[in-house]
Amino acid sequence: MRCEIEHSVFVESLSGIITAIPSRTTYPVLQNILLEVVNQKLTLAATDLDSYIRTEIPLVLGSRTEPGKIILPGRKLFEACREISAPQLVLETEENNVRLQAGPSKFLFAGLDPAEYPEPPSPPSGESLKFSLTMLLDAFETTNFAVSHDESRPAMCGLYWEVKNKEMRMVATDGYRLALVKKISNFPQKISCIIPPKVFGLLPRTEEEVIITTDPTKISFVLSNTTIISRLIEGPYPDYERVIPKEQPNILRIKREHLMAGLRRTAVFAHPVGRLVVLELSKQELSLFAQSPEIGSATEKLECSYKGSDLKIGFNVNYLLEVLRHIDTEEVQIELAGPLNAGLIRPGAASPETEKIFLLMPIHLE
Repeated sequence: MRCEIEHSVFVESLSGIITAIPSRTTYPVLQNILLEVVNQKLTLAATDLDSYIRTEIPLVLGSRTEPGKIILPGRKLFEACREISAPQLVLETEENNVRLQAGPSKFLFAGLDPAEYPEPPSPPSGESLKFSLTMLLDAFETTNFAVSHDESRPAMCGLYWEVKNKEMRMVATDGYRLALVKKISNFPQKISCIIPPKVFGLLPRTEEEVIITTDPTKISFVLSNTTIISRLIEGPYPDYERVIPKEQPNILRIKREHLMAGLRRTAVFAHPVGRLVVLELSKQELSLFAQSPEIGSATEKLECSYKGSDLKIGFNVNYLLEVLRHIDTEEVQIELAGPLNAGLIRPGAASPETEKIFLLMPIHLE
């Protein structure tokens, strides 16, 4: 195998490929990536057996090329290539080793037999849908923080993605908080599946559209030079619509930055267990309170617009700040029913094409 490639393109492709490499595995071969030269292109592939990514890189025009393939340690290859300053590099096999040369730098990697690498998975067999990559990634980045890490509830460890008629939804919840994004557009197919969050980290951010195909067990994302295939998480997903309240009688509107600044100051005194901050609402004023026996207490009063009865409710301050960080409007609206009911948090200004809803469970006050 021999090829000559542009350094910047190779490093950029490697940075995406190595994201698929598992941090810990009982199969050491999965710490490697597969490199193959064929049809004037270099193909890079990596897998953790749940997700698979393959990307193609054009070779330098007119350069000497020899087809072949080898597997190399992915992260070490990336670390070495990242520090190279030469504009181009040459990869060439010498028996089971690979010589990498870039300007004055020369590296010799111990390669492995490519026959040891897992075969690529077959693509899903369902119908395909062309989708806006920007829309998909925006929905993921808004909801991903609420994904559960409790492996005893595997369905909640993924993002529920639903496409039907004129609406797309993406939902994540860990039982204490919930994030829901709705996007309005025209979608010709219906899709309903639970996607592992890791898949979204593999998607390149430089393209506009992606072709998505699903079947009951797999999903694929096909872009101009990259293909990703992943297992889906088995459902069913929790009935999230049932827990979203239809109406809340107490409505607080407040500037997002002012609330976040007050919460950050109050959080210094929040108890390390539960991170409780108490919100006390009355006409035109919000009072924040937190205390810890080891440190002391803090009280913060903020101007706001509030319609409803006087109310005192507690939240985990870290969870509340996380929600506010995923809202980009000047004001936020917090809708409450009582101290034991979940709080509904929305952007202060509605968008005709996007709706964001966040749900946060309260902490019981003594």
